[in-house]
Amino acid sequence: LLHWNSRKVCRMAGKNLVLGWLYDISWEAAKAFVVSAKRANMDADIVILAWHNESYTWETLRLHGAEVVAVPHDNVRFTIERSIGRETRDDLTHFISRRYCYYDWYLQQHPEYERVMLTGIRDVIIQSDPFSYDCGSALCCFLESLLIKESAWNRMWVHDGFSQEELERIHWNPVSCAEIVYGPRHRVAEYVGLMLPHICGPSLKIRVIDQAVHNYLLWNGMLGEVRTFKPGEGPVLTMGYRYNEREHEIRLNKMRRVLNDDGSIVPVVH
Repeated sequence: LLHWNSRKVCRMAGKNLVLGWLYDISWEAAKAFVVSAKRANMDADIVILAWHNESYTWETLRLHGAEVVAVPHDNVRFTIERSIGRETRDDLTHFISRRYCYYDWYLQQHPEYERVMLTGIRDVIIQSDPFSYDCGSALCCFLESLLIKESAWNRMWVHDGFSQEELERIHWNPVSCAEIVYGPRHRVAEYVGLMLPHICGPSLKIRVIDQAVHNYLLWNGMLGEVRTFKPGEGPVLTMGYRYNEREHEIRLNKMRRVLNDDGSIVPVVH
C-alpha cells in the first residue's frame, strides 16, 4: 500500500480520493502519473495499492512525498474470500483483476471520503483536478471509440468470460474502459462489490476478465445510475483507439495540454 497525501488538509477533511495500483513496474513507468498528479495540485488524497515492486521505485516514490507499505503476499486468498464471502479461485485470478479485492479492502476501512476515482498508474497522467466534474450521485464510466463487436480483444474477453450469447447481447455497445471509474464513494464501493464475484468466484473461466465484467455489468443495467462519457467529452480521455487512425489527432493547447473537443483541458488522460 502506497499512500500519498497530495494535500494533507484533504486527508483530515475527508473529501476526495484517487485510488490506484502498481504491480511489477519501475519508477520510469510510474513517474508520469506521480509527477503530473503532484503538479495538478488536486483537492484529493492519492492512495496507490502496490505489490511486487522494486526497492528503487519505492525509495524514489518516498522522495516524492509517498509512503510505501507492501501488501502482504500471504493473505491474498484470505483477502479475496473475505471480500466475496465464499471460496475463490485465486489460482486463476490474474493480478490485474485482484486489484478489486484490494480496492474493496481499502474502501471498507475508509468511509470518510466523499468521491473516489479508481485508476491505473503506468498509462495515466493527470492534467487538472478531475473532481471539478460533479457527476452527482451517478457512477461515471468512460467510453472508447470502438463498439465491442469492433474490438477483437473485447469480443474475446466477453465471449470467453461469459458466452457467445452474452457477447451478441451487448456487442453493439461502445467499449467502456475498466481502468478508470469515478463517482461518490458509496457508488464506487458498490461497483467494486459487483465486480468481485465475477472476478474471484468459483465460476471464473479466464484470468484477465475485468474489462469483460465491467462491460457486462454496465450494458446489462446492473450498475444503477450511470453517466457515460464519450472520448473528448468529459473528465477522462481514453486514447487507445481514438487516435490510432489518420483522421484523428490529439488536440493540444499552447502549454502542450491535451484538450477535449470543446477546447477544455482534459483532467485525466489514459
